[in-house]
This record gives sequence, structure tokens and C-alpha cells, in this order.
Amino acid sequence: MSYNLFKFLARCWGAGQKFPVTKDQVNDIENEDKGGSNDLPQFREYTFDELWKATSGFAVENIVSEHGEKAPNVVYKGKLANQVQIAVKRFNSSAWPDARQFLEEARAVGHLRNRRLTNLLGCCCEGDERLLVAEYMPNDTLAKHLFHWKAQPMKWAMRLRVALHLAQALEYCTSKGRAIYHDLNAYRVVFDNEGNPRLSCFGLMKNSRNGKSYSTNLAFTPPEYLRTGKVSPESVTYSFGTLLLDLVSGKHIPPSRALELIRDRNLQVLTDSSLEGQFSNDEGTELLRLASRCLQFEPQERPNPKLLVTALTHLQKDSQVPSYVLMGIPHDVAALSLSPLAEACLRMDLSVIHEMMEKIGYRDDEGTATELSFQMWTNQMKESLSSKMKGDSAFRHKDFKTAIESYTVFIDVGTTISPTVFARRSLCYLMMDMAEEALNDALQAQVIFIFSYIASYLQAVALIALGKENEAQVALIEVHASMVMENNSLILLLCVLILVLHGVPSVIAGDIVHDDDSTPKKPGCENQFVLVKVQTWVNDIEDAEFVGVGARFGRTIVSKEKNARYTRLVLSDPRNCCSPPKKKIVGDVIMVDRGNCTFLKKARTAQAANASAILIINNQKELYKMVCDPDETDLNIHIPAVMLPLDAGTRLEKMLMSTSSVSVQLYSPRRPVVDIAEVFLWLMAVLTILCASYWSAWGAREAAIEQDKLLKDASDDVPNIKNAGVSGVVNMNMTAAVLFVVIASCFLFMVYKLMSSWFLEVLVVLFCIGGVEGMQTCLVALLSRWFKDASESYIKVPFFGAFSYLTLAVSPFCITFAVLWAVYRNASFAWIGQDILGVALIITVLQIVHVPNLKVGTVLLSCAVVYDLFWVFFSTKLFRESVMIVVARGDKSGEDGIPMLLKFPRILDPWGGYSIIGFGDILLPGMLLAFSLRYDWLSNKKLANGYFLWAMIAYGFGLLITYVALNLMDGHGQPALIYIVPFTLGTLLTLGWKRGDVMVLWTRGEPERVCPHIRLQHSGELGHDER
Repeated sequence: MSYNLFKFLARCWGAGQKFPVTKDQVNDIENEDKGGSNDLPQFREYTFDELWKATSGFAVENIVSEHGEKAPNVVYKGKLANQVQIAVKRFNSSAWPDARQFLEEARAVGHLRNRRLTNLLGCCCEGDERLLVAEYMPNDTLAKHLFHWKAQPMKWAMRLRVALHLAQALEYCTSKGRAIYHDLNAYRVVFDNEGNPRLSCFGLMKNSRNGKSYSTNLAFTPPEYLRTGKVSPESVTYSFGTLLLDLVSGKHIPPSRALELIRDRNLQVLTDSSLEGQFSNDEGTELLRLASRCLQFEPQERPNPKLLVTALTHLQKDSQVPSYVLMGIPHDVAALSLSPLAEACLRMDLSVIHEMMEKIGYRDDEGTATELSFQMWTNQMKESLSSKMKGDSAFRHKDFKTAIESYTVFIDVGTTISPTVFARRSLCYLMMDMAEEALNDALQAQVIFIFSYIASYLQAVALIALGKENEAQVALIEVHASMVMENNSLILLLCVLILVLHGVPSVIAGDIVHDDDSTPKKPGCENQFVLVKVQTWVNDIEDAEFVGVGARFGRTIVSKEKNARYTRLVLSDPRNCCSPPKKKIVGDVIMVDRGNCTFLKKARTAQAANASAILIINNQKELYKMVCDPDETDLNIHIPAVMLPLDAGTRLEKMLMSTSSVSVQLYSPRRPVVDIAEVFLWLMAVLTILCASYWSAWGAREAAIEQDKLLKDASDDVPNIKNAGVSGVVNMNMTAAVLFVVIASCFLFMVYKLMSSWFLEVLVVLFCIGGVEGMQTCLVALLSRWFKDASESYIKVPFFGAFSYLTLAVSPFCITFAVLWAVYRNASFAWIGQDILGVALIITVLQIVHVPNLKVGTVLLSCAVVYDLFWVFFSTKLFRESVMIVVARGDKSGEDGIPMLLKFPRILDPWGGYSIIGFGDILLPGMLLAFSLRYDWLSNKKLANGYFLWAMIAYGFGLLITYVALNLMDGHGQPALIYIVPFTLGTLLTLGWKRGDVMVLWTRGEPERVCPHIRLQHSGELGHDER
């Protein structure tokens, strides 16, 4: 039952993901780097006879397109003997008289292999015949989908994808030395089986040896080609700009007219009216600005393909939706790895489907099984079950007519609803050639149980039987995607379950009181100070548990509960036990008050009275360490001595006064060497920095791209561009780095001196304000991807200024969350809310505050190490206690410490409590790590060749060493930065020195740009790529 529950949760988890990410999409970028498409055959020469047979003798019905200057060069579709579909371009007899030149050109193009191209598979050069053989693209050209659509216009997200894919194709060709593409236009872009746009390889060769590079309308020809008759890589960019205009407008508008409209800011005329509501004004403006840059009169002012790829990547929408879905193209399910049942459905093999459904049985009906047993005694139920059993028997023996009749009786009775019965009757209808009835039953089964894959498969079979093959393929793809998503979600949920079931804390206690070297030790008085559990039993019923501290003297207390004896508790008379008790004690535990004589005197008196242990009640709510006086000589104490706080003593006294029998059990369990809480804290710290770093780097790269556009489009205003940066970002300098630590020290000292319940309330309010701001910032940034209009529309709020509608929508939730945490912050579950608010706050701070270079980062972290060392260790010399540990634990506040830390319950610790990590141990190293990722992205460094990966590993290792040291030091608080900083900072400095980047990292903190005017404050990929 538990497995089924998690399976259901996994299905719900994955229900929102409708479309699978195809293998082609996953590998696209990798294939761009590697040259891609390794599954294609190598370029080869075909015989004319092969191509004659493949195209059915170059039949007219196989003509795909015709194109030429004088005599047509015709493209045919065909199929080779191995059933591979091909496109064959047949040149006219006079196009390439020199066979050797034709072969050289064809081979050069044929060596290109990329998923963004229709790759050239081979050629034929026999006699006067000149033919090229390429991959066949079955889904028409961009011109047809853009200018001559019938069912629906091409969606905005798909148009953006077309632009990106074409830019990537041009970038690949340029990198392989084929930067010239002849006559780039919407007819050169075709769509493959997946609906992905590809650039035709035929344009990489002229239509003839002496042919023109541009044969289209002169209005669309690059101006330099009209002047010189020569084509250059920049001319290709110009043609790409005309394609961008086509994509935005849905029309073939001459560039000169488009540029006039752009200059007059008459952008609505340029945008396709059929796309209303699919994109914002900013998105359309951005693409038109890019098009205008491509259409610059001077070739050198046009961007290169790499810049186009970078600019278009950030404009993409619905990236996870497959192209065939955006295009409305039926997808070829044969490429998917389908289950045997799905394959049988695709083949319409009803016998195999029947056999499989017999094996599966009533798996989808598990939720109704118990209902049957409770209603078995009713006549109606007996009739229903009888008809169902009769139907099952007929179904098993392939008597489909009887099965339909019996299942119909079961359904009409209506006592129990069964999706499997509807599915079985659906198959029976299919066997009887009743496709409409089969489809209705399959749909009904799916309504009853939305995750019934059998019903979905039968729905597809019924659609095929009705001649609706396209709809059937879509149904099969969707159920395949759902099954993949369920499997992935199930694995994830089981992993979460394993982590959660490690245990939960049963009690909450403070830290164990450890060895105190300031008190004297001598034989008979050398015990370690340990916390002791005092479990009470009232009239043999387990009651409250109290926590005390063991004395330096006396017998050590057992560590295991099973070895601790239940012993009767009695109240001392006299209460201070400075004189022998008046009542006889027989091995009982005696409870005494503190005062009037020494602890040793009380213990000796109790031992002489035959007590088995002594509980000393303090006169305050805190615990006190019981030590030996320096001049004490009689240290022969053989019974345990434990001190309890005043409130515990008061409750015990009430128990003794109101009941006849109170027993206690004394034991001091040992803490585990490692607790899972430390693992979770480690993960929280690492993932928080990871998220913040990627967000920070993304913002920096976006700013760099925008600055590059400013340089391109507003060169007259260049002096002001140096002040343009990431909006809302504060760059820390040397002075701020030092002051940051000084101010933090002052704040810590103030908290230490003013620590009380009222001051803690002030800190809680401040933390809530910061947490609300952090959570709001993170949620708005996350949700703005789906609610872009709401995030870009603003309203003025009195006294507060302008806010986006999305911010106003999110704020009430964030405020409510923080208020609820503040109200219930002492509850056992409150640490979850504290961690959420804390992580959001840290991520927001790391997004806003930037370390500009390694020098500032080094100063900041070095000062932070000094800060940690002083307030953890050296402050004990001045204040007789570690200020930072006292503040972190909240010793003087009556609560579990200040909220400015992440905490996690010690799951395996019998004493409970929390493992904690301060914000500073994440924030300060996080600034340096975010800086390293920004540098990597702006330098176009791959992950392994950059600095962030290795700095992140170093941080994780340093934090791990901190927890190891914490356990080796028996739980004493450790300044994490003394371990983290050497690893993190040392790794960056060492790698920088080894790679020769250390001076750039140390001073500028950004890659060098070549700019004729100024050096930007935040350089980016665009500028870097132009070098």
C-alpha cells in the first residue's frame, strides 16, 4: 500500500510535465561543440542509377522545389534502397562543367555535420550530371509556415527558436571555415521530423560555378554586394537580418522600409497582428533591434554569428516544449522507446493487447478493493460481482460479445466504479469493430482514474481505428512522457523518504556541559561534566523527563537507559541535607535543596544515610557545575550527584506531595560522533551558494549583453556607459570590506551585552523584515518567467513608491509566512520556516552585494577569519566565555538563540537540540564564489576550465573539515571560516597563478575587453566574443 501511495504521489509530481525533452534537445549544445550528428553516414559519391531509382526516375510528383537563374535546378525527394529518405538537387547541365571543381566544393560541404543543418550526404558526378544528396526534411519550408499558413500562424516561441537555430547553424559553419552562405532566405529553412528548423546545406554552394550569390529581389540584397558584386560573411548577417524581419512581421518587408519604421518607432506596423498576446512589447523591440543591427549599411557594424547566438539565447521562451508541439506537427512516435503495450497499440495488435491486459489484471482498481468486502452481503452487490466475474471469464476466453454484455450489467448496476472494466469493454468493442464505443469507454476509464495508462493506450488504438492517426500519435507520446516522468519522480520521492525516515528528535535540550579546565581536578574529583536525564515514574507510570548536570565528584552515571535502575525518590528532611535525614532511607534517591553547606557535605550525608544517589535542586533556573573546594580532603563519594534546575525541583516536589510513589531513572546517553543534521546543513550551505552564484552570474551576463548593445547602438553616448551596470548591485571595496567586519564585531558585542528576551524580540522583527524582502525577491524573480506582464507592470503605492503587480501579489504570502514563523518560532517545526527565510535572505544579499575582484575578496575573508578567531577563542580571555557561542546559543535570552543562523534538528542525538551554521559562514565565502562564477561566464570558460567548480568543491571540503573538527573537539563550537577560507581562497589563488590569470583576478576581476572608447565596468560574453 505504501508503494502505491508513493507511486500516486510520483504521478501527481510529474503530472504537470506534459511533454518529454527529446534526446535531440538534450544533446543540441553538445553537438554544436563537437560537430554533432555522429549517427549520419560519411559523405560518399552515389551513382546516377542509385539516384534515378531513389527518385522514381526523377518523377514530377517527387519535385520538392525549383530554383535557378536561367535553367532550373530542381530538388527531388527520394528513398534509397536502405529506406533512408533523401533530398536530391539536380543542377542543369551547364552549371558545373568542371567535374573536379564540383567534387571539391561538394566534399568541403559534405564534411560538415551538425543538427542545425540539413547535412550533405553525398553527390553524383557522372558525365554532365551534377547532383547533391542531402537529408530529407518532411515538414516544408519556413516560407510556407510563415507566409502561407492555413491552420494556425507560427507561434512566437517557435519564431524565436528558428532565429536561434539558424544563428547556431551559421556559427557552426563559420567555425568550420564556411562562413559564406548564398542567398539566405525563408525558403532555405526547412523543418525536420521533430519540427526543428534546419538550414539547407544547398546554400553553402552556388547554383553554378559562375552563378550569383543573390538571385532574389534586389531590395533584399546586401548593399555591398550591389556595389562590388562580392559576398562576405557580413553579407550573410545582412540576410539573417531580413529573416528576423520576416519572423517578426510574418511578411517579406524590404529592409529599407523596415528600418524607416524602426527609426520612427512605428513598431506595431512591423509586428505580426496574428501573434497578439504571445509576446511583450519589449520582446518584439529586442528582436527588431537585433535585426536593425544586422541590417547596418556598413558591414563591419554588423554582429557576427556568435554574438547573434548569445543575444538570441536569452530571448528564448518555452524551451522545454518540443518543436513539433509548437508547430502543431504530428510527431513520429517510432523514435521513442515505447513499452511493449504501446508498440502493440501502434501496430493495432489487439491479440497482444488482450494478453497483456489479462496479465495486468485489476491493478488500476486497487482503491476499490476494500469497498467490495464491506458490501458482499447485499443482493445488489452479489449481482454486480456475478456479472463482473462472468465478464472476466468471457474476456479470458475471448468471447468478447458475452464480455460486453456482462460488463455492461456490472456498469449499469453502479455499485462499484471500475476503470479496468471500462478498459476491458473498450478492447472488446475494438475486437468487434466498434471503434466509437471503444473510444468512449477508454475516455471514461481515464476520467475515473486519470493515471490509467491502459486507458490512454486504448484511446490511441481507437483513434487509429477511426482514421485519426495524428491524434493517436499525440496520445501515445503524452502517455509515454507521463510514464517517464513518473519513474523519475518516484525515484526522487523515495530518496526524500529515505532521508526523512532517519529519525526525528524526541526531546530538545541544550548542549552538553563539557570539561571545564578552570576548575580543579584531583583524585576523587575528576569527572567530566555531563548532562544527565532524569526520567520520572509516578505510580509506575512514565511521566516527565528532566535534564540535570553531573558533579565533578561521585560515581559516574551509566550511559545506557537499559542499565539504569528505577529507584524510589524521597524528599530530604531536613531539606538541605546538611545533617543526617530524620527518616530512614533504603537505597532511595534523595532530593535536597542547594545551600547552607558544600556540595560534598550533602553528598557525604546522603551516602551515609544509605541513599543510592542525590539530586540537588538549584536555587535558579540555570544549571550549575558542582566542583570540589581546593581544601577538601574527604573525596570518597560512591553515589552519583546530579544538579537539577529550580523549575524541575518544583515539579518533582509537587509529585512527591500529591502521589504515593515517585521513581526516577538516571542515565547520561552519549552523543553520536556524526549526526545527519550536519549533512543537511552542509547541503543547505552548498546549494544556497550554488543558487545565489548562478543567479548573480546570470544577472551580470544579462547586463553585459545590454551594455554591448548600448555600445553598438549609442556610440555617441559612450562616456555614460561606463556607469551602466547590474541594476541594484552594490560593489564592495577595500574600505567596505574592513568596515564590514568592524561593524559586525560591534553588532555582535551589542547583542552579547543586551541579550535578553526583549532584545531578542527586536532581532526577530529585523530578521522577519529581511526574510520577507529576501523571499519576495526570490519568488518574484522565479515567477516572472511565467508572469512576465505582471512583473513588468507597475503601480504606485503611497509612501512606498512603485511596485510591480507581481510583487504586490507575492508580498502578502511572504509577510504571512514570516509572521507565522515569528509567532510559532518556539515550536518544534519552526526551524523549517527559519531556514526558508534565512536561505532566501542569503541568496538575495549575494545577488545584491558583489565582490569586484580577488583583492577585495581576500581582504574581506581575511578580516572575517580574524573576526571568527577573536570572538570564538580570544574573547574568552576578556569575558571568561566565548562571546560568539553565547550569542549563537542565546544563553541569556531564555530561547534557543538568535534567528540569524540556519539550524537543523539533531536527529540521531538522544539529547536533541540543533546543529547550526551562521549566516556569515555562507555569505562571506559565497561572495567570493559568486565572483568566480561571474568571471567564468564573462570569460566564456567551460565548467572544468573555470574557477567556480574548483572553488565550490574547496568550499564544500572546507565546511566538511569544519564538522570533522567539531566532532573531534567533542562538540565545542568551531569558527568555520578558519577552515573554509584557506581552502576556498587558496584554491582560487593557486589556480589563478597556475593559469596566469592571477593579476586579472586580483585587480580588474573581469576579462579584458577590446573597446575603442572605454573599458566597461562589467564586461560580458558579447564583448569577449568579438576579439
